[in-house]
Amino acid sequence: MAVYLYLQGQNYTFGHRLTKINQDICTLNLRQLGKHCEMENKRQKQISRQIQKDLGEIFQKDFKEAFGGAFITITDVKISPDLGVARVYLSFLMVEDKEALLETIKDNSKKIRGLFGNRVRNQFRVVPNFQFFLDDTAEYAQKMNELFSNLEIPPAPEDDDEDDEIYTR
Repeated sequence: MAVYLYLQGQNYTFGHRLTKINQDICTLNLRQLGKHCEMENKRQKQISRQIQKDLGEIFQKDFKEAFGGAFITITDVKISPDLGVARVYLSFLMVEDKEALLETIKDNSKKIRGLFGNRVRNQFRVVPNFQFFLDDTAEYAQKMNELFSNLEIPPAPEDDDEDDEIYTR
């Protein structure tokens, strides 16, 4: 199954092959769109949920003091089709510097993977490599709400008798 997209004047085919593609544009757009544009199958969804649950427990119980008592939420997990790489999206509360905490988590990813492997050693054949990313959708939604709340929409004029006749016909 291939997905065809038309971006920036180039034809892209995602799946097993890429055709008619400019190499530098390809690398930029593939990073933005993700490596694969395929839908997750049932097994990927199951593994994603299991990773989200177990990593949440690891961050809350095992690494609570290591990250300065920060409240870390795993908002989403995307796993590659070969189940070898998991992209973990994190959200932080009660943290001054989110980027520094994300770097600390990336530095401790081998320890996190080891603890995760011990938890799921009888369930998974391969323990995926974790790639951690900052999920800023909550801040983005809050910013959009603030923008919409600051909008001043003037009231509709009261002389709309002519417009009412148009809609009633």
